Amino acid sequence: MKDVFDRIARSVLLKPAFSDALRNAAIGGDLKGVASALDGGAYIDQQDSRGHTALMMASTFGRADVVRLLLERGAFINRTDKHGNKAWVFAVRHHHADVQDLLEKAEIPVLAKELSERNDRLKAAETKAYAKSLRKRPRSPR
Repeated sequence: MKDVFDRIARSVLLKPAFSDALRNAAIGGDLKGVASALDGGAYIDQQDSRGHTALMMASTFGRADVVRLLLERGAFINRTDKHGNKAWVFAVRHHHADVQDLLEKAEIPVLAKELSERNDRLKAAETKAYAKSLRKRPRSPR
């Protein structure tokens, strides 16, 4: 939970500038540079002026090792840029099948969790609606 709060605080409250060191390391495939930037406080999901994250940049340039590191460090896989594109779209667009596979495998648990949460909400709504319908039924006289 603390990790979630830290992520929100950095993105919403602190509004850090996009880390050039993180961006450049991600583009160049520099694992040590990416790790160093993150250890130094760079926000992993920070977006540049076009909405691109380090994960998107690494995906664009086919940096599979960097993509793996960013995912391991908690990069948000479903973040979109200003045009609605996710990192996966950049991997596909630039024909980086290895990166595409990494992103697809990482997204499966995220999608499964989202579907489970939706199903839970749907079940709760159905239960509530059923209970409400029972209260509205006229009771038969005894």
